[in-house]
Amino acid sequence: MSAPMEPVFGDPPPPGAQAAQDKWMPTRDGLIKRSSEWALILVGHYVEVQNLATSIRKSRGAWTGHAWEATARNTLSRTDAKVWARHIKPLDTPNDEGDEHK
Repeated sequence: MSAPMEPVFGDPPPPGAQAAQDKWMPTRDGLIKRSSEWALILVGHYVEVQNLATSIRKSRGAWTGHAWEATARNTLSRTDAKVWARHIKPLDTPNDEGDEHK
């Protein structure tokens, strides 16, 4: 049995969000290591491919904190569509010193 812990306050993530992020972390990290190089990262159904490409372009989920380029290529069968992506740069994040509004 797990031990009780101090409460951590905040809104819970949407169902399945963490699992989806964790799934893409090795891919994300590999793209960051070879920044600016295009890589094929998914072959699948066109709906899944389009959703992933959109998440990458909008820096959502596992892709947050960085700028990306992503493109999807559909095929006639629509079952072997492809996502190509590349890392562009880390995004600037405001510091905690309160000087971002000066």
